[in-house]
Amino acid sequence: MGDGMLKRVMTIGLALLLSGTALADGESQLVGLYLENREPEVDDKTTMNAVGEAKSEQPFVVGIDDTLVAYLRDARLLANRAKCLDQDGRKIDGACEEQNLALYLDGNKLAESKPERVEGASAGNVSGLGKVRFKLEYDQDVNKDAWARLLGSPRLREFFQKPVTVRVGLVDGYIVPVAREGALDKDLDHKVRLQRIKEGWFIASSLVLALLMWIFIRKIRTTDLLRDRGESEDPASKPWSLARCQMAFWFFLITGSFLFIWLITNALDTITTSTLVLMGMGAGTALGSALIDASRDTLAQRSELIDAAKQLEAQIADAGQLQKQDSVAALGWNGVVASTQKRLADIQKQLAALDAPAKSDSFWNDILRDGSAMSFHRFQMVVWTAVLGVVFIYNVWKTLAMPEFDTTLLSLMGISSGTYLGFKLPSANG
Repeated sequence: MGDGMLKRVMTIGLALLLSGTALADGESQLVGLYLENREPEVDDKTTMNAVGEAKSEQPFVVGIDDTLVAYLRDARLLANRAKCLDQDGRKIDGACEEQNLALYLDGNKLAESKPERVEGASAGNVSGLGKVRFKLEYDQDVNKDAWARLLGSPRLREFFQKPVTVRVGLVDGYIVPVAREGALDKDLDHKVRLQRIKEGWFIASSLVLALLMWIFIRKIRTTDLLRDRGESEDPASKPWSLARCQMAFWFFLITGSFLFIWLITNALDTITTSTLVLMGMGAGTALGSALIDASRDTLAQRSELIDAAKQLEAQIADAGQLQKQDSVAALGWNGVVASTQKRLADIQKQLAALDAPAKSDSFWNDILRDGSAMSFHRFQMVVWTAVLGVVFIYNVWKTLAMPEFDTTLLSLMGISSGTYLGFKLPSANG
């Protein structure tokens, strides 16, 4: 290789090296992360190392509704890039859309900030250090899925807090590199812990919910809160009502889910249309069951049976008189009297059943039986309620949101409830 060719290769290599250095110097760099009102003061004399060495707040915990402060080296460059300006502040020609700065947690964009809000981005800032604030907010319409990926399906050891990697960039996905002087990169990786749920609030809410459940369980054991209404003096002996048990199931499931989501996201608008349909379906089934029970005219049934019994007793008495008067025909009347007495005995059993209040056999027998026989339509209603309940709990745990069930699935649940009410009309146990 000649001297000319060698000089040309060295010149090209030097040019590439210088261009790479210029490119690296032409980007902002993430220097430090702090909670608002706990960040170090920055002026024109503050150096990047001074900010990076202020580690008293690391590691720290940040959660929803907190404000995170990110320190940037050459913050002006990032602000210019967001506003489609070059390093010298001139407008970039071509296809370029202005955008906001973005905060990323484990790669999920969670907050934005306008480039005008970058502090220390002026050209007169000698140190080049600037900072930008990001408010972590939960918005159902904007970042619900990103928060679900971060906070949903918690592991047991990370139930209350989880370590996250925080980065700053632009909305289009550009990420600012981390300053690699000294140990700054180690302090920024996995040193911020994301608050999933506050321990104090979680314990207090769990105790309140457990207390309500304890009171409820005591009440259902000693009252007819979830049992059929009847004339029995002992409420605990009345049979369990499937409709009322279903209504209680959805009430506690939705209440607990609402409380769980609120403790994590602070969101109150989490009740979905499917949730309202399920609660309404449970309440409607219980109301329909109560109306059907109240519509049974037992007094009229008792009066009809008593009249029939009196007629049969009169027939038996007349047959006895005829037997005494005509001994020859007495043998023929014996069969008639025996048949009449059997019918009278059946009517007396029906009267006894009307007068005797229904009694509980066991929880599962009560909700699955119509009278003395197991009922498939009741079994179907129980199974579909359990299946939708499991899906409901899994969706809340994984996505921090109550599910939106398909209309067809809700219709199937409605058909089960309607079938239950339809079969209940002629039955005696609800």
